[in-house]
Amino acid sequence: MPNFENLSNKMDQVEAKRVERRYLETGTHVVLVEGVVTRETQAGKEICIIESKIISSTGTHVPGEFVKQIFAISNDLQWRINQNLGLLKAMINACIDIQSPDPSQLEAALTGGSQSSLAGSYLKVIATNQTSKNGKDYVSFSYVKPEDSEITSPKVNTAVVETATSNEEEAEVEVEDLPDFDV
Repeated sequence: MPNFENLSNKMDQVEAKRVERRYLETGTHVVLVEGVVTRETQAGKEICIIESKIISSTGTHVPGEFVKQIFAISNDLQWRINQNLGLLKAMINACIDIQSPDPSQLEAALTGGSQSSLAGSYLKVIATNQTSKNGKDYVSFSYVKPEDSEITSPKVNTAVVETATSNEEEAEVEVEDLPDFDV
């Protein structure tokens, strides 16, 4: 019989397996922030991981898909750290309307996983392809608070399908691609 106290102690020392998530790609996305974790990597870099679920997207993501973004916040190039801190500041402002978080507000936002103060917030992420001055391609992110209509009435993709009648006339038929969740 296993020693469950010993197993429990060992289990306390590991993190639970997280949901697999794709990196957020280009497009305009409305997401539900599910959790935020800040931790140190094995290489000594502190990173902040934002985990979200797609509500609507103009890109390749589909409603209900799990996505993530990862930002280095220490032990990286200074310009990158500053850029990432600016992105996190914009995200915090869009999610919980705090323009300059104090240390305790910042900790509450960037830690705690599903208990983060950002968890449960809706966020509109605009991700566009850009080219740097040095000719390198990258994805640029910006964050805004979504409109209420973008949260309560998810965008429904519509497609126009052409059909021919018996008289060879063409008619347009609107087909709704309904999301697989209740609003």
